[in-house]
Amino acid sequence: MHIVNTANSGYKYNIMSAVYNMIEYDNLLPIILCIGSPDVAGDSLGPLTGHLLTHKYNIRTFVYGTIGRPVYCSNVIDVYRFIREKHCAKILAVDAALGYQLNTINIFKGGIRPAAALNKNLPLIGDYSITANVSYCANNNYVSLRWADKKSIAAMADNIAFAISDAVMLRKIIFAQKAV
Repeated sequence: MHIVNTANSGYKYNIMSAVYNMIEYDNLLPIILCIGSPDVAGDSLGPLTGHLLTHKYNIRTFVYGTIGRPVYCSNVIDVYRFIREKHCAKILAVDAALGYQLNTINIFKGGIRPAAALNKNLPLIGDYSITANVSYCANNNYVSLRWADKKSIAAMADNIAFAISDAVMLRKIIFAQKAV
């Protein structure tokens, strides 16, 4: 697992490097699955990231989960099955998390359990994952998600989207050069 502290300047480049290292040898670009609800501040990281990837960074791979078409606990299993049926590529899941180190971003191989903070028992989703600790664990995690800092979440979403976009672009360029 690669842990990035958002207090470090230029942390988006650390995220980009970690994402690139995960996808470097894959034959296909990853499918990006951004999980969360734009209606809850602390859960909006995923949809914000998906929106930025498609609208600001114009990424050239499939992105599921945006502000306009969110993927959250009630539809994530159906969307995940659809992706597995229609795409052969690995899935990079992006989701908010609650933790003990606020504003840290975790990048790792393996899946995540969506809505774990709300005690939902969903299966692991994704081949690669990025989670961002948007608030602290509490007795009532829903309240903790509701009162998360929107400004810091928006900044993390933008930096994560930038990092994913750059890692995918770099991987495409290097893969194309190796093919020549």
